Amino acid sequence: MSLSGGVTETVNTDGSTDHYNGTVGTTAIDLPGSAGTIIQSILIDNINSASNKSLFISFDGGTTFKTITVGSTFSWTVKGNLKQVKLKGSVAGCDYEALINREL
Repeated sequence: MSLSGGVTETVNTDGSTDHYNGTVGTTAIDLPGSAGTIIQSILIDNINSASNKSLFISFDGGTTFKTITVGSTFSWTVKGNLKQVKLKGSVAGCDYEALINREL
């Protein structure tokens, strides 16, 4: 399925884990599939090849961010319920791949 902003989505047959590929700029966005849902685990892969294309991920509405450098992956099994994830890039055109395991 194609979502807005060129994001593509693949949903597993059980519907609980979604796979996204997309591009983000310097303005923080809600990671597709994360807003208003209860997330159990998350994996974000910075699939860029240019060294200046870091990704930034936030779990507090975009106040503070963790850096995901080029070629790195961030994964977290949440102990509790996480309801919002924001993502942005260091420059325009930062590509990412994401797996989100949500509570059904």
